Formats: sequence, structure tokens, C-alpha cells
Amino acid sequence: MLYCFARFSPIEVPIRFLHNGLSLLGIVGLSAGLSFSGHAANGPTVTGVIASTADATTAASNPAGLTHLHRPEWVGDVQAFFAETSWKTTVGSTDGSATDDGSGSLFIPGIYYAHPVDDDLTLGISLTVPSGLGSDPGDDTKGRYLLEEWSLGYVTLAPAAGYRINKQWSVGAAINLNYSAYNYETAVFNGPDEPDGKMKLKDGDFGAGLQLGLLYEYSPQTRFGLSYRSSSTAKFSDTPALSGLTPEREQILDDAGIRGQAVSMKSRFLASV
Repeated sequence: MLYCFARFSPIEVPIRFLHNGLSLLGIVGLSAGLSFSGHAANGPTVTGVIASTADATTAASNPAGLTHLHRPEWVGDVQAFFAETSWKTTVGSTDGSATDDGSGSLFIPGIYYAHPVDDDLTLGISLTVPSGLGSDPGDDTKGRYLLEEWSLGYVTLAPAAGYRINKQWSVGAAINLNYSAYNYETAVFNGPDEPDGKMKLKDGDFGAGLQLGLLYEYSPQTRFGLSYRSSSTAKFSDTPALSGLTPEREQILDDAGIRGQAVSMKSRFLASV
């Protein structure tokens, strides 16, 4: 059985609407940043379990729990995610609209390791995908000039340590080394009876964050845990790659001063407790 917890945060995606129907280089808001927690099968759905110390996955959920592991161990897991989406495209010049929908599946892997140093100190490390989302409506939808495909994902490598203060209290910390990748593609309108062109944006960014954990063991069967993960911001900048444009469309872009213009944006992975 697999569990996941979802939280959404805003990201800005580049789109601009020109009078001739070309979508390029502006801003429209989407929901992004699907956050996964409650690693492996420890606890009820959508709880984000942080008091479980069953195995090395605690290196990612609450590093204080590492102190309850008494031998070196590796753990691997996969979280399954299925999404259905629906969107409506409205054309202001004709007061017309069209609705499209789609669905997709994701499989999110994770690797965790714990190594006790002595009775009080345990080290750990995890490689996870703590956040990510995307959409792939395709190139035959009415909204392809706004969006054909986009994705935003985070990969985190997190060395961690847990220290037992006494029989009841443990503390832990981890350094989250994040890599984020962003991809965005749209069709470009070349005119009536002309095949569409393409516009692509792609970039990645490195960042770092901190995770702190606290664990109180009231009894061998009852524990209370608290975990804090700091926010992390990714900044992206890229010059759109344009292809398949007609000479007339290329001239329009040149006259508008858009061709070769860099696009910058950022996404924030929210702090959590």
C-alpha cells in the first residue's frame, strides 16, 4: 500500500497574447508543486507521517527518527500517482470556447540509507522527488497555443543525522540539496492553412534547504514527532527555442522585438511543518 500527501503552490508560466493570436513570453498563473510525504507505507493517507521510525525512510520524513534504527539498512520505495485534468479554452475575439481533458500516471522512486555510528548518533541519506507536476494536453487541442506540454520537478539529495539526547528525546537535521527542472512547450500560430510552429523553454536550477526534526517517545508504542522543512526557491531563465515558423511569422516576431528575448521566472517550494 502506498501513501502520498498533496500540497499545491503557485508558479508563473510564460505566455503573452499578441493581437495576431501568437502566444509567447507573458505570464499566466497555474497550480504546481505537488508535494509528496508520508514515505513508504507508514500511516494513514494524507497525514505526512513524521513519528514513525520503522526504517531508513525516516531520514527524509523526520531525521530525529534515525536514532531508533540499530543496524545499517537500505530502503527503496515507489509512490504511485494518477491525475485527471480538464481545461477550457475561450477565444475572446469570437466569444467561442472549447473544453478538453486528459489523464496520466506517475511513479515516484525514493532511496534511503541509515547507518548507526554509536548508541546515540545515526547518520542517513536520502534521494527523493519531493515535489513535481506537469501536464501534456498534446498538439491537437484547442488550447495548444497556450500549452502543449509543461513539467516542473524537484530532486533532493539529503544527508541527515539523528542524535538521541536521552531515552525519550531525539533531535535530527538534514541538508536538502535540490535540483529543479522546468520544461514548457506551446504551438505557434503561423496563419490559416499553415502548419503550427513550436516554442520551447527549458532550464534547471540548484538550491539548498534545511530540515529539522524532533521526536519524543512516551512509551515504546507511543511517539510524538515534529518535522520542519524550509522553503526552497528555483529561478529559471531561458531564451525560447522557435522552430517551424513561416517567414511571415518570423518577421512579426522580429518587428515585435520578441525573437531572442530571454524569459525569467521562479517557483517556490513552500516551507512545511
